[in-house]
Amino acid sequence: NCEDGMCTNSCEYEDNYSNCGDLKKMVSCDDPLLEEGCRASCFCEDKIH
Repeated sequence: NCEDGMCTNSCEYEDNYSNCGDLKKMVSCDDPLLEEGCRASCFCEDKIH
């Protein structure tokens, strides 16, 4: 939800890896590496990150 450049559905986490989307397809977010390094991809699927 963005209005006048302000988005209200942002994610409080960020991904530490640029390929988190691909990693998530190969390994689930139950994997400790993804859970820690790809927090935005794992915990903010419906938010802006």
